[in-house]
Amino acid sequence: MRDEVEQMSGNNRIGSWAASASWTSLLPGLLLVPALVLGCKGSGGEGSSSSSSSSSSSGPKLDLPPDLPPAPDACLADKSWFTAPSQPDGSKFPGNDKVTNCDFHLWSIQTYLWLTSKQGDQTVFEAFANPNALFVPGGPTKPYPGHDPGEGEVMLARMAKDSSSADIADVFQAGPGNEILVDQNGEVVYYSNHLDKQFWDFINAADNQFWDLAKLQAANPELDFPVDSLELKASWRVAEKNGKVLIPDADERFYVVETEIPVVEVDADGDVTETEKRVPAKMALIAIHVAGVVEHHPEFIWATFEHVDNAPDCAAVGQPTTGQTWSLYDGKASASACNQYYPNNPLGPVNVCRAQPHGAGSDTNQGNIVSLDKQLRELTAGTVWANYTYVGAIWSTGVVPLNNPPPDDLRGSLILANTTMETFKQDENCFSCHNAGVHDVTVGIKTTQVNGKHINLSHFVVNYQAAQQAKATK
Repeated sequence: MRDEVEQMSGNNRIGSWAASASWTSLLPGLLLVPALVLGCKGSGGEGSSSSSSSSSSSGPKLDLPPDLPPAPDACLADKSWFTAPSQPDGSKFPGNDKVTNCDFHLWSIQTYLWLTSKQGDQTVFEAFANPNALFVPGGPTKPYPGHDPGEGEVMLARMAKDSSSADIADVFQAGPGNEILVDQNGEVVYYSNHLDKQFWDFINAADNQFWDLAKLQAANPELDFPVDSLELKASWRVAEKNGKVLIPDADERFYVVETEIPVVEVDADGDVTETEKRVPAKMALIAIHVAGVVEHHPEFIWATFEHVDNAPDCAAVGQPTTGQTWSLYDGKASASACNQYYPNNPLGPVNVCRAQPHGAGSDTNQGNIVSLDKQLRELTAGTVWANYTYVGAIWSTGVVPLNNPPPDDLRGSLILANTTMETFKQDENCFSCHNAGVHDVTVGIKTTQVNGKHINLSHFVVNYQAAQQAKATK
């Protein structure tokens, strides 16, 4: 990979993707056109550095530390991505002899802009398939995307992080145990999961059929997902439930959807459970994880975005504030009291702070994120999307060992975490869990081992196996 000094130039290209704009050429106050709807340690070549945060023109302001220059021309998106969003062509992603740090962040931004653009009366990502429709006994019963147009989001209070607790009631966990995240209104944070047609067709191909556990176990360990395979995870707060307004300005500050959500309760054993009861709710998007395969990178690029109201940086906790309020922080708790789960009070509000702004990484990495985030926020001014910030992305040199990738192979935001999805384990990164190593599919007291293989990188493959196996045994 080229010396990253080269990545500070303002003329980065990914295939036909151009990033040669200058900040002086951006029209002040430029509004996003209606193409977007108004309404997831240590390294070779990149050392660690002090962390940074971007500033916001709407919402709480996070100032850049003086030792990290913003490098405004380091990494800029093509303005056409804002006016005419489109999916980047992953087959044109440059090889390791030409690729730059900026290229990965440009892919992340272009993909995010496309996913959150409007397709009919919903966003592109909402039209994707839910893994529940793909990983079913005998295979999917409907063609992609496995649901009818306009069918509501599938939202759950827990999100799969590993297969250690994989019965049907708790597959969608926000951590490796029974942890869930509760906002400052006392409402559980919900999650939705999405995958694109390339992902679906690969899993469902006649020669694969990896919704079948036996065929998954027999898969070639070095078989990779095809280029342009995408998986997403989104986090949502309850804005309104049963007619009760919980976020008064939700329509102005968040992308919102109308759906039904499961009622969450604590059972007689003290365990949090999702009941069969559903209630109507307006849900506010607070984060998106985007993971996708490009040429030369079968390990996926893992990028994440959050709403600016989510939580402060841990380093800023306890400092004087300007009156801002947070969705996941009460404004009083110390940093040491944040990101803690209390099993004796599982439905109590959780105080959250961000341990590593932009997921750490080199000055170049953080400077590129800051530049793109500034552009993202300015060119979406006047829409709810101006309230969402680019946290960072992580990838590797393209090597996919059948275990955790060695630290020297990792690139980008080396300690990347989303405060709404990895709240209680922010000292790790995506590859700590998303790796090609051995995974267990556990149903009740029975555990089936899936040997190391590249497709284990997606937890949809392994964890939804557990879910459908549990359904089949009920």
